[in-house]
Amino acid sequence: MASAVAACPRSDAIVAAVPGGLPDVTLACLEPGSGPARVRLAGLRGRPLVLNMWATWCAYCRAEMPLLAAASRRAGGRVTFLGLDAEDDTASGRDFAAAAGVPYNSVVDGDGVTKGALRWSGLPVTVFYTPGGREAGRHVGPLRDAAELAGLVRRYLGVDLP
Repeated sequence: MASAVAACPRSDAIVAAVPGGLPDVTLACLEPGSGPARVRLAGLRGRPLVLNMWATWCAYCRAEMPLLAAASRRAGGRVTFLGLDAEDDTASGRDFAAAAGVPYNSVVDGDGVTKGALRWSGLPVTVFYTPGGREAGRHVGPLRDAAELAGLVRRYLGVDLP
């Protein structure tokens, strides 16, 4: 059965990591597909990025996932959405993302190797990155509603979600 989830975004293997940006870590994609099997986080450039760290064992993560999925659809390709399934069982992550109808892919950090570099300890955490790869802002904890998420995307990335 083909997946409705978008391929993982392509990342540049050559560009240097940006100070204050995404860490130089390469992670496997949660959902295999037509795109790359692995993503180098530091190489994600070109469009604004919303990176959401989540896990199936996190009730708040599960509750906010529909907000992120809907925002991704509304963004219409103007913003890249990427999940980071953290310290989780990969099969459970795949099943949950499929059942929730999440249109974007996630990378897998089963061992929590990004914890220090991305500065997360609890979940969920959502981080906003400029097209050049620099962190523009972050939201620690659950997103309350679509208006809050749209406001954060507008404030940190300058993109209005319809």
